[in-house]
Amino acid sequence: MTRLIVHSASLARLWTPYESHLSQRIITILDAGADGVELSNGPSILDWFPAGKLARRLRDRVVTLHAEVNHVSGIPVREYLVWASRLNSEYSISNITFHPDELLPGDLELLVSSSMPVSIENMDARRTAWTDPTEIRRLLPGGLSLTFDTAHAMEHGLDISGFSGLPIAEVHLSLSIGS
Repeated sequence: MTRLIVHSASLARLWTPYESHLSQRIITILDAGADGVELSNGPSILDWFPAGKLARRLRDRVVTLHAEVNHVSGIPVREYLVWASRLNSEYSISNITFHPDELLPGDLELLVSSSMPVSIENMDARRTAWTDPTEIRRLLPGGLSLTFDTAHAMEHGLDISGFSGLPIAEVHLSLSIGS
């Protein structure tokens, strides 16, 4: 069954400051009829936990995470996984997507040993590594999967069929900013 999951960051321009309005973005996504939400919010995500009506609504929806860790947000992977585990105990996280270029030495081992489903996303045109199937294949040891972003592959001029055969956890159907 195909499910529509909307990334909370896709509504970032509706409210400022960005990090102060995660709950409002989630409510808007759910009110629009999405089957679930992919959560990301910068460093303040570790202080966020749904409450009240939002908490009840999320229990019936698909919840995935788009991790923002290490040099991007200052959040170490270990600390992020502790927060995600707490959230998972309430909402059954379907997947956590990580950008491979945000991982530090030793982080990959933490992801492989995680009790939650974890995937690595192919990178966009701003990145020079972790873009093609050959590079991604080397990053998928021990049960890790791929979050395949269509725009990222197209930005690099890659044939999408080249990713077939890789274990794919999610497909992010997206458009390049230049599209």
